[in-house]
Amino acid sequence: MFTINFKSKSGSPDINHIWIEMIFYRPGYTRVPKITNVRGNAKDRDEKTQMFHPKSVDATEKNKALADLKERYETVARQWDREGKSWSPRQLSHCFETEKKKKEEIKVLPVSQCIDAIVAHLKNRKRFKNGKMLSSVNTARSYYYFKNALEQFTRYTYDRKFSSYYFNEITERFVNDFVLYTQECGIKNGNKAGLVPVVFGRKLLLIRQTMSPSKALQSRSVFNTF
Repeated sequence: MFTINFKSKSGSPDINHIWIEMIFYRPGYTRVPKITNVRGNAKDRDEKTQMFHPKSVDATEKNKALADLKERYETVARQWDREGKSWSPRQLSHCFETEKKKKEEIKVLPVSQCIDAIVAHLKNRKRFKNGKMLSSVNTARSYYYFKNALEQFTRYTYDRKFSSYYFNEITERFVNDFVLYTQECGIKNGNKAGLVPVVFGRKLLLIRQTMSPSKALQSRSVFNTF
């Protein structure tokens, strides 16, 4: 059993201006308040019916907004009860914020985690070509070494861990600096790393493929021009 009710909360300094507060309750737990976006005038509010008077300004829209909001939370609570989940009023009051946060976390994965996911996928990928079963292990290894190169590059050039980089930070300057770093390493090591067009183009191709899953780069990224 649970209840979700509404009550008026006076604003300051105008005591006649109110905003509506939701009160979540479940036996055995403390009541949890949560402010809504619905505002109004104290004289337009009927606390017994928990509604705005029908003839008051925007009463229909406000009452509908509150009814819809209540239904959203009640739907979640009923679902949790059917699943036998142990939940508190505070958990219910934040349920949509938690879902939103999870979605945001998924959208803003660090670049390094994206590469890790690609490596993990390629290691297990099998495909048929000309009647033969082929593995993508070598491609996965290329991404692995690519990430290592980026880690060394950001640490040496920016004194920063590559794991802290997000997609919106992979700019044209970042690519150019990476190009220069790769060339300098090639000269220093005497292995022409980055100086041979094929090898160097491969590194840039890997960058472009890594960035392509991010919608944030679809319109601005330098990689779309490759």
